[in-house]
Amino acid sequence: MILCFGVLIMDMFPSEKGMKLVEVPAFIPAPGGAAANVAVAVKRLGADSAFVGKVGNDQFGHYLCDVLKKDGVNVDGVIFDPYIRTTLNFHAIREDQTIEFLFYRNPGGDNSIRPEEINEALFQKASVFHFDSLSTTDEPCRSALLKAVGLAKANRAVISFDVNYRPVLWKSDAAAAEAVFEFASMANIVKLNDTEVKLFTGCSDIMEGAEKILDLGPDLVLVTTGAEGACYLSKNGKCSGAVSACSAGPVIDTIGCGDTFIAGFLTKLTECGKKPVELCKEELNDFCLFGNAAAAVTATRKGCIPAMPARSEVEQILRIELPEHSGIKIGI
Repeated sequence: MILCFGVLIMDMFPSEKGMKLVEVPAFIPAPGGAAANVAVAVKRLGADSAFVGKVGNDQFGHYLCDVLKKDGVNVDGVIFDPYIRTTLNFHAIREDQTIEFLFYRNPGGDNSIRPEEINEALFQKASVFHFDSLSTTDEPCRSALLKAVGLAKANRAVISFDVNYRPVLWKSDAAAAEAVFEFASMANIVKLNDTEVKLFTGCSDIMEGAEKILDLGPDLVLVTTGAEGACYLSKNGKCSGAVSACSAGPVIDTIGCGDTFIAGFLTKLTECGKKPVELCKEELNDFCLFGNAAAAVTATRKGCIPAMPARSEVEQILRIELPEHSGIKIGI
């Protein structure tokens, strides 16, 4: 089982693109949150998943929990707070295609979970524990996450950390970097995008930056590179490589694609039964290709959780794309 810790929120998508947040005339609510996106994607891709986090004891909170339930995600770790509202995240996609975020979480349900509220029984079933930096920004959530990482390690789960940097949630890039480096040192897998690698390592070369992250302690660094696909660097003989992106049709919305990629990779990892450091180059290529295909489907749809693909959709993309990736097995 893949156990996801962190953010379950209402994403408020702009009714129109090409304008600043304050110019958007209306927002359309959709279920989301990075960790919740991964939990749903994993389940749709064929692996068992569970979610640990907090929402408000309000209409949005109960709706979000029901969304996870309907997809078969184990929600025994979801807490409803009677005093704090479910977090909202407003988006705007500006004319230059950059994304503007505004989180209503001061505090919000997602960053208010306390260590004593963690459902410890779930960790006994988890082969992978996944989280991202949105849970490292504030107390008491940060302390709850530290406890969760400890429980995952005690149960010998693979620790997966997605940087998922949102500048609006941090006092400074330096404060974010300190947290990223701290939690990267605890993880077996660290996933970043190319912009985050350059920002936090100061390296213009992505693989050079990935090596700096690898030196912090993880076994494997995954870097998504947008329309180019993804690359990786492993401690298994310093194995490295790049896998080109897949296409599933016209790109509508790239929000959530990184979550889909890591969900695809982790799904394949659990299926093979190996630890990240044991993966060979062929397997790393295969798993990244699967993640790229899953992300490609997400990019053709609006929203996050609603955009997560089914296994059959990813397999169809791979059948189409495979001739361009000679030597890489689909592994399905």
